Amino acid sequence: VTGIGIEMKFTEETGYAQVLRLISGSAAEKAGLKIDDQILSVDGKKFKNKKFRDLVYAVRGKAGESVTLKVLRDDKVMSFNVKREIVPWTPVE
Repeated sequence: VTGIGIEMKFTEETGYAQVLRLISGSAAEKAGLKIDDQILSVDGKKFKNKKFRDLVYAVRGKAGESVTLKVLRDDKVMSFNVKREIVPWTPVE
């Protein structure tokens, strides 16, 4: 799977996604994302009243390409440029 190495919880009404978990050593962790950050937009796109998969597809992409996330942390809006990579994925049995 190609992505940035985060687990998210999405709320359709707001279009925001909360970072629940960072994969150790992932692109997201290296870029400085933290647990409880709220993702407000991906490459300038907002996701209010859209589906979780729309957000996931925007975050994922080709390995080596970058994605820009606008994030709310505490009371500050921050921007992160994260380079997508192959993310190790283990299915739950």
